[in-house]
Amino acid sequence: NKGLKKGYTLPKVIAKNVPSTVKSLIVDDPTTHPLYQPFKKMPQQIEENTKKQLRQKAQSAIDSSVIAGYKAFHTFLTESYVPNARDTIAATAMPNGEAYYQDKIKYHTTLDRSAQEIHKIGKQEVDRIRKQMMEIVRQEGYQNFDSFIKFLRTDEQFYADTEEELMKEYAYVLKQLDGM
Repeated sequence: NKGLKKGYTLPKVIAKNVPSTVKSLIVDDPTTHPLYQPFKKMPQQIEENTKKQLRQKAQSAIDSSVIAGYKAFHTFLTESYVPNARDTIAATAMPNGEAYYQDKIKYHTTLDRSAQEIHKIGKQEVDRIRKQMMEIVRQEGYQNFDSFIKFLRTDEQFYADTEEELMKEYAYVLKQLDGM
């Protein structure tokens, strides 16, 4: 509520999906709740009577506290939070958003550059990489990028036939990343 009042929210495009996740945790039978799962398979060292007591306490706690909390949270999300979440994804739309964004740039890149400079560099890199990709596309005899991508996604030579082959390819890719 404090965040809502001050203008600190998730973007609505993200926030709108949160209630369904929370709703999935509101169950009629507490034994089907994810938090109950450890009680279904307890260590053999625990006596059966103790297991039974623990399971009953877990069911009761999940039913009376956990599910009730998720219900209240779901109501808050659907009635208050999501309708008042910000319409833009831009962090700059929040209070002190420009300073926050600049701080995140410094934190994630360790550079003293503006968002505009970073964006310009990113666009230049995308253009450079796209040109290299188009050279490969043409070398392979394709006229456009989409037809080449379709080939990559559908040709059998790019798919593993066995689990071992898949693991080998996966390991190879990881080793290439290690060298970067």
